[in-house]
Amino acid sequence: MAKKKALDVDFDLDNAAVNTEKQEETKVTEVLKTLKSEEDSKRLTLDIPPSLHRKLKIKAMDEGVTMKKMIQKWFEEKTK
Repeated sequence: MAKKKALDVDFDLDNAAVNTEKQEETKVTEVLKTLKSEEDSKRLTLDIPPSLHRKLKIKAMDEGVTMKKMIQKWFEEKTK
């Protein structure tokens, strides 16, 4: 029968906790940088008839985009 050698492992709980905190902080920082890289936005509220809303929704679905993205693109094109 083969003998198994026990592993000698030194584990520093304090450093492990610090490293984990730094990793989490790094992840949060990366997410925040991604969010900050997008331009800040302002909210615009429009009242439109249900029939127009339905047409916009169908067109957005046909194009595979959200209504928000479709309308933003239209505004960008019209304000060049």
